[in-house]
Amino acid sequence: LAVGVPGESIGILSTVGAVNIIYGSDSGLSATAVLRTQFWTQDSTGIEDDSEPRDAFGWSLSSGDYNGDGKDDLGVGVPQEDIGILSDVGSVNIIYGSASGLSGHPLLGNTVVASQLWNQNSNGMQDNAETGEWFGYSLSSGDYNADGNSDLAVGVPLEDISVNGIAPSTGAVHVVYGSATGLSVTAATQAQFWTQNSSGMEGIAEGDDYFGYSLSSGNYNGDNSSNSKIDDLLVGVPGEDIDANNDGIVDIINGGASNVIYGASSRLSS
Repeated sequence: LAVGVPGESIGILSTVGAVNIIYGSDSGLSATAVLRTQFWTQDSTGIEDDSEPRDAFGWSLSSGDYNGDGKDDLGVGVPQEDIGILSDVGSVNIIYGSASGLSGHPLLGNTVVASQLWNQNSNGMQDNAETGEWFGYSLSSGDYNADGNSDLAVGVPLEDISVNGIAPSTGAVHVVYGSATGLSVTAATQAQFWTQNSSGMEGIAEGDDYFGYSLSSGNYNGDNSSNSKIDDLLVGVPGEDIDANNDGIVDIINGGASNVIYGASSRLSS
């Protein structure tokens, strides 16, 4: 069990955030029966970046086997991470599993994958980091292309999208695909960037929609490939306004909605 503690303070640094790990055993969760509990922060050995006030490390969590080695790995949302002079940009730390539990670095455990740090400025991502976007506010893991590796969806609910000018907090979702070497952006596993303005999506990106505020993965249509089930992605849009009778006039302000994007053998597709 991974437990986020986003308000954890370390010394004089407030709200840097932390994550506790409690390992399972034949008698249930135990602090010592199989592996000792772990306490992770951005100051832990092998973890990318450093603990800073108001980072909120552990705000969101998601587990999946991103490198297909049979051991689950952990994504940790840090939605208030600053990058340079940009505040509250957000990031996601990835800690990979091993025979000795989560490990921040290959030399510290039985894993061959070092920890990672993802943000919108990471190579191959389909957007750029901007102030106040909260990348990593929500996370969800699923195998969206049925290659046997889990993939990671990252909500950015405060993303501003150009809609007849700039519309604030329309929201967006990034998807980074898994590989034998972990989450990766290559020609074979290109990242995706979803908004309600993406081709084939229902609805229209509007200010204060907060697309990506919540995320959930599952095989909603029961399709499978020769490798495994093909997961799909549900995206919460809690600020969506509703035109109940399709007359072009909003009837319900902030009624809310969910978009569902279905997985395929290539990757998520609208």
